[in-house]
Amino acid sequence: MSLMATTTDAFGDAVTRQTEQYLSAVRTCTALLPPTLLRYGRNGFTDSVAELVTSESNCDERLCELRTTLGTAEPNYTDVYLNTGAIMELFVLIDEIPNRAEQFLRELDAMRPPLDESAADALTRMAALVTRGTRILTDTVADFVTDLVRSGEPAPVVETVDQVATLESSADDIKYEVITHAFDALSTAEAVVIRDLARSLDAAIDAAEDAADQLLYVHAGY
Repeated sequence: MSLMATTTDAFGDAVTRQTEQYLSAVRTCTALLPPTLLRYGRNGFTDSVAELVTSESNCDERLCELRTTLGTAEPNYTDVYLNTGAIMELFVLIDEIPNRAEQFLRELDAMRPPLDESAADALTRMAALVTRGTRILTDTVADFVTDLVRSGEPAPVVETVDQVATLESSADDIKYEVITHAFDALSTAEAVVIRDLARSLDAAIDAAEDAADQLLYVHAGY
């Protein structure tokens, strides 16, 4: 085996492994959202928030490692080399999902507004959509990168993009449900807090949709 082939195989193995580690970290982080919300107002909520914050930091570390490896792509590794910037942008956009999840929980923990059963249930349903959308997206991205590295012929991604868009639309509906309920049932000051929190959580599924759109863009380049 030539030195070039050895280098290329090593690069492909590293990209595949580090991509899965990064995407697994993202899935793990966002999966903490629904159970953390279920603990709101109970013992263990702050600890759960801290766990997600730590998990988000792990995502950052995995992303940094992956970006460093992608930066070493060689010209003979044509598919990845010619599209390194677009692929890196995809991973950066995916990172916005755990970033937004962390921001939402930090804000909720800092403000600690009273949440009635309706508001708490709606936010938890939104969180579940974030988790589901993240899982669908990252599973497809993992397969996409593996196909790209191994064969250069990635499988279609349109179905995943459409699924994430549908979940984002459902989250939007719930967001407006939360906001409408808040302004109907609470004082204006309290309702504004709930509105801002709903928007903050909605930003996580918006980030998933942005990443899915970037995946479609990257896929079109092959």
